[in-house]
Amino acid sequence: MKRKKNVIGTLVFLSLLLLSACSNNGNGPAEEVLSKKVYSRVVSTYDGVGDFYNSVSVVRITDEKYDSKYGAINTKGEVVIPIEYDEVNNCHEGRCIVRVGGLFSGKYGVVDATGKVIVAPTSNYSKIEDFENGLAVVKDAKSDLYGYINLHGEVSIPLTYKYAYSFSEDLACVKVKANKYGYINEKGDVIIPMGFDDAESFSEGLAVVEKANKEMVIDKNGEIIYTLPKNQAFYSTEYHNGLICVVKDRDGDWWSDEDQRCGYLDTKGEVVIDFIYDDADDFEDGIAYVEKNNRDFCINTKGEEVECE
Repeated sequence: MKRKKNVIGTLVFLSLLLLSACSNNGNGPAEEVLSKKVYSRVVSTYDGVGDFYNSVSVVRITDEKYDSKYGAINTKGEVVIPIEYDEVNNCHEGRCIVRVGGLFSGKYGVVDATGKVIVAPTSNYSKIEDFENGLAVVKDAKSDLYGYINLHGEVSIPLTYKYAYSFSEDLACVKVKANKYGYINEKGDVIIPMGFDDAESFSEGLAVVEKANKEMVIDKNGEIIYTLPKNQAFYSTEYHNGLICVVKDRDGDWWSDEDQRCGYLDTKGEVVIDFIYDDADDFEDGIAYVEKNNRDFCINTKGEEVECE
């Protein structure tokens, strides 16, 4: 399945500072959430202060050897997660993922927004994703198999999968040992059989999948809605505002980027915005960044040029 390239208008935020939130009720930039007095004290204490999410902000202290440790503070500037971890993610559903050790060799754990340890980072998890629908994807360091834990840190769906995605729209895409993908519910029941060679998470009731070298879109019943022709491939993996970005190659050989152009299909697979762009991003709030003839600009869901917000 053709993967989406880095596109214009997309900012990639790593680990702890990947939040973009509204500034109300403990959410948003630190300078807007904290009082002026507390903010002044916080920025003079820490080398990095992230945005607040659910009234918790990830902070960083770096020593003279450029070794960094992370923790978190509350809206009073008080430490709620000790500054002792090598990574702390923003909290989701009241749980923060933490890491002790190197990025590729470290172990992962879970703490709540008060710093209480739910899953010790001395466990055998070499990966823990953020919680969605009360469940988080975990990877066993020894077997390299994936499964899911609940908010209490208990295994909810056994670690038997070769790969697993976070839940989206009440379903999760998983890969079994036979190298086939399918979808399960929050009980671990198979809802859509493991019959795909590749698959993505559901968005707006639809999912991008691949089978027998054909890229297609299915619904939550596993029914095929449409299949792309040979000279088209999904440029994006999700629907946004009822549209998905697709790239079209002039003759279908995929050898040269010069022969490829981006456009958008609707939920029935019909071309809504023609294949005229050199690069294109997903829609967000009805607007998408695109590139054409070395010019970057924005369009609406009708393909009309509009002002970028």
